[in-house]
This record gives sequence, structure tokens and C-alpha cells, in this order.
Amino acid sequence: MIEREKCDQIICFGDILGFPYTRAKYESTRDAAACIDLIKKNCSDILLGNHDIFHLKKFPMHLNGFKFPSNWYQL
Repeated sequence: MIEREKCDQIICFGDILGFPYTRAKYESTRDAAACIDLIKKNCSDILLGNHDIFHLKKFPMHLNGFKFPSNWYQL
């Protein structure tokens, strides 16, 4: 699709990792490393989504007053 649409710029808006099996349509072919390689190869800018932040076990830089629970990574 990227080649067909001849895009000038591609930006990844995150949430690359962490979706549950029940929503995924590619359960048998899921490969996070392949996804990341594809994004690095084709995207000029990459933002982290909340799923990505969760899997990296990081907190967002701007919390806007939200207090993450102590068991954030176990939820």
C-alpha cells in the first residue's frame, strides 16, 4: 500500500505493540521485530503510543495530572 499510494511522508502514530489476541487478525504471523523494521524503513517520524509505553515499562513524559497506579504494569 505504501508503494501504491506513493506517499511523500509516512508518520507512525504508535501502538505498534500490545494488542490482545482477540482483536488481532494476524495471530499466526505476529512479529514485533518485523513490524519495527518496517516502520524504521518507511516512517520519517515515529511516536510512541500508550501500548508501546506500557511494553517499554515507561511513564509518559507529560502526565497532565494523571497519577499512574503502583501496579500499572500488571493491569
